[in-house]
Amino acid sequence: MRAKSILGVAQTISGQAAAGRKQCEDAVTEARTLKDPFLLSQALLALAEAALNAGDAQAALNAASRRSNVSQTPVNMKANGVR
Repeated sequence: MRAKSILGVAQTISGQAAAGRKQCEDAVTEARTLKDPFLLSQALLALAEAALNAGDAQAALNAASRRSNVSQTPVNMKANGVR
């Protein structure tokens, strides 16, 4: 999931906007399946960055807004290395 996010952002930076956004959208779908708020938050952040790199400010804002709505419980944060 993390690799898809990184690959997606890299693709958008290198001019492959559609492919990059697809990678990031797939990462968000995977993170939702895992039901891990931290991973979902990271995937949504990558999607926002990819959308911004692709010149789609509205999609970037939407993804960033969804990220801010993801709850971070202390248990999930600790399990994912966040202190």
